[in-house]
Amino acid sequence: MTRKLLICSLVALCLGAAGAPAAQASPELHSEAEHTILTGQQSAATQFSFDDGALQCGTFGFDGTLAVATTPTFLLTPTFQNCAVDNMEAVFTPNGCKWMVHVGPNEEHLTGAIDFVCPDNEVMEFHYDACLVTVFPQAGLQTVTFTNGGAEATRGVELDLNLVGIHYREHGMGCANPGETTNNGNFQGKVRLTGESTGGVHRGIWIE
Repeated sequence: MTRKLLICSLVALCLGAAGAPAAQASPELHSEAEHTILTGQQSAATQFSFDDGALQCGTFGFDGTLAVATTPTFLLTPTFQNCAVDNMEAVFTPNGCKWMVHVGPNEEHLTGAIDFVCPDNEVMEFHYDACLVTVFPQAGLQTVTFTNGGAEATRGVELDLNLVGIHYREHGMGCANPGETTNNGNFQGKVRLTGESTGGVHRGIWIE
C-alpha cells in the first residue's frame, strides 16, 4: 500500500469512528448506597388470573435488600394478604420463593422480566375453598415496565407488572381443571419500590 493510500485509509477510519453513535450502557437499578432495604407497596389493583377465576388481594407488596449500590438484577420477596377468589377467602403461601427482577435493554421504555425462584422442590401456592393452585419456578416472564419518580432521597421506581404465560397446576375437586398443568396464567399489578437504610432513613433508588 502506498503512503497516500495508507493516509486516506486512516482518515476514513477516524471519520467513521467519530460519526458512529456511542454505545448505550444497559440500564441497572441504582441506590445511593450499599445495603439498602427495599419496600414495595401496591399502587394499583392486583390480580392473578387463571382457569378458575382471579386471585385478588387487598394488600400486595415486596421486600428485599440490595447488597450493592448498582445491579441489573435484584431479588424481592412477595407478600399477598387479604385475598379472595370469587369472594371466597384465599391464602397465599410463598414457601421461600422470591421474584428475581431483570432490568432489560436500554430502549424507548425501561422494561424487564421476572423469574420465580424457589428453593429445591418448592412452589408458590394459593388455596381457596377445595382448590389448591401451585405456581412453579420459571424464568423470563414479561413484561415489567419501570418508571422513575420522586427526587433525591425520596426517589423510587414504579413497577408495572403485566406477566403472561405463567405456568401453574390445579389440585382438588374445587378447581376448574383438577390435576391439569397449564401456562395461561396472567398477573397484573403496580408496585412503588422505595429504599431506606437499615436505620430507616430514606435512600433514593432509580433505574437508568
